[in-house]
Amino acid sequence: TSHLTALAEKEGELKRLRNQISFRQRNGNQSGDGDKRIQQLTENLLKKQALLETITAEKSSMVYKIEHLERQLSEPNMLRSRKYGLPFLESAEERRPSFLQESPFDGVAARQVKRAYTEIDKLSIRVGIALRRYPIARIFVLFYMVVLHFWVFLVLFTYTPDTGMRMMTGSPESPHPQPVND
Repeated sequence: TSHLTALAEKEGELKRLRNQISFRQRNGNQSGDGDKRIQQLTENLLKKQALLETITAEKSSMVYKIEHLERQLSEPNMLRSRKYGLPFLESAEERRPSFLQESPFDGVAARQVKRAYTEIDKLSIRVGIALRRYPIARIFVLFYMVVLHFWVFLVLFTYTPDTGMRMMTGSPESPHPQPVND
């Protein structure tokens, strides 16, 4: 609306300047001062016309942007109503595989397993979103997994079981076998 009022003001000023120029031409004022004034008014008129064209171009650009944004706002609503099968537009119930959706014929155990799966799935999706959103969390999880693997390998390769000797003697305290007296 501010562009429209500015546009209307400039058009009014253009009419006034044109009327002044035509009035001076009718009066026959051909002196040097009048010529200078006409030259100034002509330059002023050209500047105002350029400004008017700029404002008109900005207005049409804004109208185009508004139409584009309105189309973008209406498209998601159309996509939701058409159900193109996009996973981010469907509800959680629709995304689940058909064998994991609860049915009235399921037993109590089957329902509990399906609900447990759903909760685990929700948790994994939330963790995935958090890891995607926070890169420092990804680095921490990677570091944790590397340290955990090193620890497991260390335990596996350095541990030596002593249970074989203790089983033969029957005594958990003594590492050396003792002779049996019959």
